[in-house]
Amino acid sequence: MEEIKKSLYRIYRPKNFSEVAGHENLKTILINEIKTNSFPHALLFSGQRGTGKTSVAKIFAKVVNCNNIIEGEACQNCESCRLADNNSHPDIFEIDAASNNGVDEIRNIKTNVSTLPTFSKFKIYIIDEFHMLTNSAFNALLKTLEEPPTHVIFILATTELNKIPATIISRCQGFNFKKINQMAMTNKIKEIANLEQVQITDEAVQEIYYLADGSLRDALNILEQVMVFQTGEISLDHLKMVFSVASKKEKLDLLEDIFNFRNEKIISYFESALNQGIDFSVLSLSLLEILKEIIQYKLTHNSNFMKVLDKSEAEKFENYQIENFFKISDALSEAYGKTKSGNTNQDYMLVSILKVIYHLNIKNINKKDANIVSSFEEKSTFEQITPNDNLKSEENPIEELKSFKNPEEHTEAEDHQNIDEIKLQKMILSDIVKHSTNPLYKIVISDKKIINVILGAKKEQRNLINEKISDIFKLENGQIFSNQKLATKFRLLWNHKITAVSDSGILIVCDHEKVADLLNESLQDLNYREALFDLLNSPYAIIAISKNNWNNIKDDYLKMKENNELWKYQDIEINSFYEGIIRKNNKLSNEVNSSLEEMKDIFGIENIKIVD
Repeated sequence: MEEIKKSLYRIYRPKNFSEVAGHENLKTILINEIKTNSFPHALLFSGQRGTGKTSVAKIFAKVVNCNNIIEGEACQNCESCRLADNNSHPDIFEIDAASNNGVDEIRNIKTNVSTLPTFSKFKIYIIDEFHMLTNSAFNALLKTLEEPPTHVIFILATTELNKIPATIISRCQGFNFKKINQMAMTNKIKEIANLEQVQITDEAVQEIYYLADGSLRDALNILEQVMVFQTGEISLDHLKMVFSVASKKEKLDLLEDIFNFRNEKIISYFESALNQGIDFSVLSLSLLEILKEIIQYKLTHNSNFMKVLDKSEAEKFENYQIENFFKISDALSEAYGKTKSGNTNQDYMLVSILKVIYHLNIKNINKKDANIVSSFEEKSTFEQITPNDNLKSEENPIEELKSFKNPEEHTEAEDHQNIDEIKLQKMILSDIVKHSTNPLYKIVISDKKIINVILGAKKEQRNLINEKISDIFKLENGQIFSNQKLATKFRLLWNHKITAVSDSGILIVCDHEKVADLLNESLQDLNYREALFDLLNSPYAIIAISKNNWNNIKDDYLKMKENNELWKYQDIEINSFYEGIIRKNNKLSNEVNSSLEEMKDIFGIENIKIVD
């Protein structure tokens, strides 16, 4: 009768420590203990299934009984090693506690340990599934574990350490067999596939790793099953047909849908995946691995850390905020942890993702300091303003400046306002009036330039710039500016919102359009600009816009994002940005002069002084 073929995990069970996948620290400890002859009389191996507990126990038993130990490894040639490899060693006993869990079996062990080994130096008892022993059996073994004969070694293996009494654990040297790491497992899968003369793609190997969940035995069983299904090269498609797993492209598409808030596509994918029988526990783990690599790349821009993705795939997510990746990762981790052993994992995972998307979408819509970048080096131009344009209700300087209060008419609540801030407000009003007496220029900066700054915005940069500008207006004793000269020079920056800061651009949102126009005009002065750059420790393309304009920009940004029309941030060439502005003179009309008179009436002519 033809002999039944052994499973791959049995054929390729390691015969020495060097063949064991992973567990490098654990192997080093055991080898050093063997070298120094300082190993304990009882070892407790714990960890999940398929991580090598029994294999390492057999190797350890073989090595300590070897007649010619070489650097902590068995010689493989002596009679003791040959008997151990054939599972026929008279002094190595393997006991399955799942079927021999009673007190009688333990009493038999206690009786047998008193006799000397028949062939080797030690009698070694390997008790697998040790947690299955009854309480009486545990108690019967206590004394023997505490003071065994010098020629006896116990190796206890369990997948459920929590079920082992503390009195047993304290009598053993414990070794925790963690899940086999990705590199060790994938290398072992490739090695065995090569020995079996089977070709397999890297994508398929990675997917086997996810399916095995840290268990090499499970990985080899998966490989063997696919080898039966596919006689040629094994690809991810073959794994998908046999085990109903998602491809990497499907996972990346799903993540793109998540970060673009495409709820319908996400729900449709989950319904389709459920019909295909996809394992959502495996899906969540593989999504977490992809998210981890994207986060690593966003933080380091080093593709050497990536094992699943390539650089181009990671760069697709370059424009998404990193905190969103952390939130999705948290949701997936929570869903995996709560539903790993249940049958509600698909529903819980979907709801968790939709919940995060909902909060991110709300936050994104209401966020006033959205991240922005400008990718086009389009020239900013001045738009001539005709008298009719000036007198439009929404742009009329009179209507706009009415919202400024006369500094001399502050209320009781404003009496606590510091002296210099009141002076500064009066100066700004004077600046606006003075600006109205000169030819009026309006700088029109393209929306693309503004959105470009948003795309490249960095929270750390914004906080830094906010801090530097706040320092300009730092108060002493709550009344006067620490540096009045500096505060006066850069007064137009006072009390405005720094909305976004990229590596080369700053976006400032002003309450009033005329203040934004005046600030943009001031920034055309090279000396003013360079003095400000010195304070900021770097040159920037600084753009000031009004609140109304900002609201329009936000709407455009969100529409472009929803339609996937945003581009990758491009750095701004500072000199080109300012040099590209074209100046055109415009004669002041009589209507503008009359507007000036009305402004003076509003604020009181005695309160407005026009200075150079």
